[in-house]
Amino acid sequence: THPVRQWKNIADVARRFAAAFAEVERPDFVAQRTDAWARADRFAWGEDDVAVPRDVPHVATLVAARGELDDPPGIVHADLAGNVLFDPVERPAVIDLSLYWRPVEYSVAIIAIDAVCFEGAPLALLHTISATSEFSQYLVRALLFRIVTDALNHRDAYASYGAAVKHVLMLDRG
Repeated sequence: THPVRQWKNIADVARRFAAAFAEVERPDFVAQRTDAWARADRFAWGEDDVAVPRDVPHVATLVAARGELDDPPGIVHADLAGNVLFDPVERPAVIDLSLYWRPVEYSVAIIAIDAVCFEGAPLALLHTISATSEFSQYLVRALLFRIVTDALNHRDAYASYGAAVKHVLMLDRG
């Protein structure tokens, strides 16, 4: 497990990664992908009615909590938790590109959800990794993205999300 500081460093990499592509127009391949991750991403943003089995936990509650966001989209990396290599001298290296056309804080939210749900980071990371006032809405989408991806890939990791879902819903209510 990484210390909280390390997760914040990875979030900084996410922001710098997105900034490096700030002038790039939306690539055509983003809308053309049909893999589970792309479908789950579109579902998380309310752009696709993916058939998610009713017995998949948390989905209905998170969809009901999903609100509006107005931040501009750009190229982001949606799987940085295990894909940043740090060196004491060189700049961090980003590997295994997982590109999406979303606001950068979505990338940060996915880092936070992955850290809490799979890497043992404290729940407090969910409200300290970003100062954005709407960050709980990014967390809602990040949870939907991960849970629906697991459902589409027939991976039963739902127990990993319970505490994060409860915490995010409390954050979202203010």
